[in-house]
Amino acid sequence: MYNNFKRYEKPINNLDIGKLNIIKSWLHEMNVVNYTINDDYTIDVKSDVNLTYKNLTKFPDFIKFNIIKGSFYCNHNKLKSLKGSPNIVNVSFFCNDNELTSLNYGPIIVNSSYIAHNNKIRNLNGIPQHLNTFSCNNNLLTNLQEVPKIIYGDLYCQDNYLNNLHNIPTNVKGNLYINFKNNEYSIDDIRKVCYVEGNIYV
Repeated sequence: MYNNFKRYEKPINNLDIGKLNIIKSWLHEMNVVNYTINDDYTIDVKSDVNLTYKNLTKFPDFIKFNIIKGSFYCNHNKLKSLKGSPNIVNVSFFCNDNELTSLNYGPIIVNSSYIAHNNKIRNLNGIPQHLNTFSCNNNLLTNLQEVPKIIYGDLYCQDNYLNNLHNIPTNVKGNLYINFKNNEYSIDDIRKVCYVEGNIYV
């Protein structure tokens, strides 16, 4: 479906139809409802946005989501970048099962879960600095640099290439799911540097 809109990637000023109509057409094609297009052409949505299995490799240049009152689902696509994704998600943000190499351009606020497993993420640049549950399982991470010092829910970071305890949070208020490339750290080792209020799974 996204391919139908490639023609709109030309400069907007050269099109016979206005930018507003192009945005509306794309939102209609993607079955996005309950939206408002702001004066700066960013998009607020009063409900969930479900863009799963749309074969997206990126968001069109004319699309920029702003505030999502529900959850935002762009998982199970072929996204290589989060450019165009929301600034604020009031519930959960799902970008798992794509081809992302970083979280740049992702939301700056996610009030519930941020789910980013099964990608090709090499660093966590762009991650919000307040996180509840965060999942980055099965990526290419060698460290957890940029992860906030406090995780207010569960943290999932298994099946990466982590090789030391540097940069892990100091406090996880839920459960911690973690393993290391050479399996050299025990649960006791982890608890010495990170206060986990729930269970640790290695």
